[in-house]
Amino acid sequence: MPKAKAGWTYRLSYSPPKGGKNKRPAELTISLDRDLANSVWHHLVANTVRNDRYALSYFRKAPDSWKEQFALFGLPSTAGFNSCAEVEEKDGRTLYRFPLLQGREESIALTICFLFAECNQFVSEDTSQLLVVNTVCEVSDRGWGHRMGGSVHAQFRRWLAGRTEAQAENLVSVLEKALCSAYGGLDPLNAKLMNDLCYASVTNGGRFLLQCPGNACDVAIYPEQDYGLERDERTPFGCHNLDGARQQITLLCGLAVLSELATQASQ
Repeated sequence: MPKAKAGWTYRLSYSPPKGGKNKRPAELTISLDRDLANSVWHHLVANTVRNDRYALSYFRKAPDSWKEQFALFGLPSTAGFNSCAEVEEKDGRTLYRFPLLQGREESIALTICFLFAECNQFVSEDTSQLLVVNTVCEVSDRGWGHRMGGSVHAQFRRWLAGRTEAQAENLVSVLEKALCSAYGGLDPLNAKLMNDLCYASVTNGGRFLLQCPGNACDVAIYPEQDYGLERDERTPFGCHNLDGARQQITLLCGLAVLSELATQASQ
């Protein structure tokens, strides 16, 4: 099994929507070392029958199979269920870009779910991976069908705890704007009504909480998961009442912003 050359396996980033001449929707991006991306891709192809069977249950109809098309004339290729992702090779990395468009929520969520499941097999105990994420996508009568959780590196928590009051306030503002724009891309008709339900908080103890529209839908390091900043092991995080793909993707975008800023600070 190959190891990540840079000490990390995958990274998340988020880009808000862009207006003007080169208009683009908001995007959630997962970047992988190119060699690891090839291994992940082979695993996904090898499990095509299993993945498509699961997708049939999730989508309640037959989807376009997980696929990747070869790029022509320098244009990005597409991948994922119903071609929901654009794929680009850049600086030795493979970038999976997910434009956040209404109607694509479930395709994006399930594609990312499978990507995380494969990528996390390459995350070692001594990894410098700041953020590890696991997601679930299922049709569930009891709710919580889009649960997610994971863990953060001790370095991530110490960076978060080291924010001054002014820096923490600015970070919260950046996070809330990201949550609003991500949700707005997936539900443009209700975007303005839902802005006040996108909420973020960070503490000087290195914990975070991200909230999006729904019945107390959030992802956070909860108090019972907090082992303190002195210990070097990873800290788990969890979620509450994540019923839909739209909620899951919105909160993933918030996590992506946190991860990207922490990564920039560590370089």
